[in-house]
Amino acid sequence: MTTTASGETPGTVYAHSATVWISPRVLRWVAPVAVIALAALLFLPWTGASPGGYRVYTQNAFQTIWGGVSIDPVGAEALDFVKPYDSVGGNRLMLFYVLLVLLALVLVLAPLWLAHDDVQALRPILRPLWRWRLQLLGAVALGAFVLLVIQLWMGFGLEAAAAARVDKNLAGELAAAKTPAEHEKAKIHRGLEMSAFSFGRTLWFYLAVFSQGLLVAGVALELWLERRGAQPLPRIDGHA
Repeated sequence: MTTTASGETPGTVYAHSATVWISPRVLRWVAPVAVIALAALLFLPWTGASPGGYRVYTQNAFQTIWGGVSIDPVGAEALDFVKPYDSVGGNRLMLFYVLLVLLALVLVLAPLWLAHDDVQALRPILRPLWRWRLQLLGAVALGAFVLLVIQLWMGFGLEAAAAARVDKNLAGELAAAKTPAEHEKAKIHRGLEMSAFSFGRTLWFYLAVFSQGLLVAGVALELWLERRGAQPLPRIDGHA
């Protein structure tokens, strides 16, 4: 085996190297930033109809709870006030999701206004909850993430109402379809009616999904570092 003057085998000397540390000082801000961004995104449109690229009928996270819809008056007039739905139902799943997000917000921000003396003054029944605050936050964040994924798969009330109206309008054609070709035509007509209003999720919704995932990841890393105790901080070494 050939070695260099320094005793190193040729090909094992790296020209560049980098080390990434998982710093608690940085990590402690991940959950607050993520949950504050998520709480703010609850007020912005998550889904809606945007014919011609203009949002006319939209729903934010709060509106999905009771079936509310925001209507742009100029867009509605341009569409001759033709709505893509008959009635929009409420969504209890989103109620639980919003409550979990607000609970996560309280758990994250509580240390900012509760000093050590305030914590000691808490009722005895609340002190164990405070000691397990990070674990509770992790459970709440994970539960909210699961609910959001389920909602992503199920769709929102405005989308469901529009699909129900299209199915109602095309019920006769769908029932009369006997051959595979007729079924295909009926499905094409259904797609055309749905696409006329350009339904879709907004950028704010996908940012909420990202923030939710970031919250879960941030809390999980904090719990991992907490379990490591006095061990050296984890790091990732890269060489090139």
